[in-house]
Amino acid sequence: MTRQEFEIRVWPYYLRLEREFIETLNYVEFSEDNFLTYSIEYEKQLLSICSEIDMLCKELCKEIDADKELRHIYQYAEILCDYQNISEIKIIFEINQKKYIPFDGWTVSDSPKWWKAYNKVKHDRLKNNNFKSGNLENVFMALAGLYLLNRIYFRQIKNCGLEIGPNPPSQIFSVDEWNICIHVGNGFYYVLIPDGSMSFTHE
Repeated sequence: MTRQEFEIRVWPYYLRLEREFIETLNYVEFSEDNFLTYSIEYEKQLLSICSEIDMLCKELCKEIDADKELRHIYQYAEILCDYQNISEIKIIFEINQKKYIPFDGWTVSDSPKWWKAYNKVKHDRLKNNNFKSGNLENVFMALAGLYLLNRIYFRQIKNCGLEIGPNPPSQIFSVDEWNICIHVGNGFYYVLIPDGSMSFTHE
């Protein structure tokens, strides 16, 4: 996939999913007290987000190792868990400035909690109250994971020396310890560095 294809086909879809999640915060306050709040809307969002994660994992794995057979998340883990330490990368949620690790616990033999929730909703939604897995916490963590995959994939395919993210940026997420690049037009960027310094550069 080219950078242009990513910016036309992939990133806008992520932004749509992000907007749908933000819309739910008008009715469910983002708080750990509400993490188990479940709804049909959260079920739908979990299915949509994780389906996109599955697609993007496959595409990213192909970029890294085109010859690897890919059928399920454990095979993705064989490639991605060692790639840029994805299971340790922290995502900053801009609303509360807290840090979350969406792929925490992901190994070749285990999957993230929210991925297990996705499979429960996808395959056995009506069994053992599995529909309750479509809740605020699982949707939020899955969306954070999808955001991270998008950023990593964009970094993998972009053809420039500057560490930038897709444009327009996420409204709610950033990657901890990664530069924040603000596009000001004509290929120029302000670059905010984690140590607090700032530079002005051209792509």
